[in-house]
Amino acid sequence: MADQTVLLLLDDTFRFSCSEAVPCFNKCCRDLNQFLTPYDILRLKNRLGIPSGLFLKKYTSEHTGPGSGLPIVSLKFDYASQYKCPFVTPSGCSVYEDRPSSCRTYPLARILTKSRETGNIAEQYMLLKEPHCLGFNCEQTQTVREWIESQGIAVYNEMNDLLMDIISLKNRLMPGGSIDDKSRRIFNMACYDLDTFRSHIFEPQKRAHSPLLAAGLASESKNSKLHYGRRFPATCGGELQSSSPPEIQDQLWDKKTCFADLRIIGRFYNTYIICESDHELVLIDQHAAHERVLYEQMKSRYKGSKGPDQSLLIPETVDLGYREAEILEKMIPEFFRFGFEIEPFGDNTFVIKSAPAILAGREIRPLIIEMVEKIAKTGFGPDLEKGIDKCLITMACHGAIRANQALTDTEIKTLLDQLDQCENPSHCPHGRPTWIRWSKGEVERMFGRS
Repeated sequence: MADQTVLLLLDDTFRFSCSEAVPCFNKCCRDLNQFLTPYDILRLKNRLGIPSGLFLKKYTSEHTGPGSGLPIVSLKFDYASQYKCPFVTPSGCSVYEDRPSSCRTYPLARILTKSRETGNIAEQYMLLKEPHCLGFNCEQTQTVREWIESQGIAVYNEMNDLLMDIISLKNRLMPGGSIDDKSRRIFNMACYDLDTFRSHIFEPQKRAHSPLLAAGLASESKNSKLHYGRRFPATCGGELQSSSPPEIQDQLWDKKTCFADLRIIGRFYNTYIICESDHELVLIDQHAAHERVLYEQMKSRYKGSKGPDQSLLIPETVDLGYREAEILEKMIPEFFRFGFEIEPFGDNTFVIKSAPAILAGREIRPLIIEMVEKIAKTGFGPDLEKGIDKCLITMACHGAIRANQALTDTEIKTLLDQLDQCENPSHCPHGRPTWIRWSKGEVERMFGRS
């Protein structure tokens, strides 16, 4: 019988159990292509009480990701014991409390897709019914959500999503399936060989004697064309938001500089605002910047429970499925805090009477449906707060200035003033940079003037 796969939602149920009582116990812990994430390695090397470099050498093999060209790490199985996992024993897993995310998730597989337009991550789970596994014959049933909670998967998913962000950033800045050897080794150290990377960062004497890391840092400071907004001051005269040493931070941006101090010198495709300071050229993504502004404004509004501020001239109705309607009805008080006035209108229909002013001119119905989907994925348990935050991000994305939307100088100045008031002005809520910059020296080097 061939493997069977079934797509499941968070509240769908499946039958499965794994214990010593199952006849095939431990048989699945051999002869696998099991890839480890950075967080898997962190937990395992701490559990074993050994440095990350020793763990990688003893227990793993390195490969190249087919799409990204980045190094990936897999668990090394023992040839002498018929490719058995090095951590499995007759009584079960010897590192059970710190087992990798793929082991925790099985018999499910997590599938993620990320929208290039919005940056939103969509999550699905696939049930893998392998013919050798007898755990599917057990009577125990649970929902996908219950399985995630019982196996402690949530924190692993959260950490692994950060790796996905890094891979997406690499693919955006360095498209193509290959990277040079030096970049590959630095990536491998920073993601997987955590102890070595930490010692080189926090122990200057080791960094000075590391040709690889010294070359990487020198390359970034001298030849890099793009510097990301994570180092921009949060407020006028404020501290720089970065872990870089102060002497490096001062070289990246004048602490006294604010967005409002920048001089507007043009637009590029009515999407990027071109500005300059005394010694730098700055490019600002108008959609990402405005998205950050709206997100922080709406988050503050939500906490203050302000309620709707704009009645719709013509109320809109939205029809939902039974499950989605049940979710929206429970969430009506929360949606009121978002700025919506929504009432049941019979069966699974709701009427939208008011909406936040920032959504003027935007389509409300598809936005409500998308927000309900966010809550459906997180549920009403401990992850509800994450669902609410995703709703705020979605509203900010829908309400923000669009790419290819022409702005006047006055509108741009207002946007720059608002960025100065943001707690984190350097990234949109999805994590993309709101601005990049080139120093005068970098521009001159590009033209061969230095």
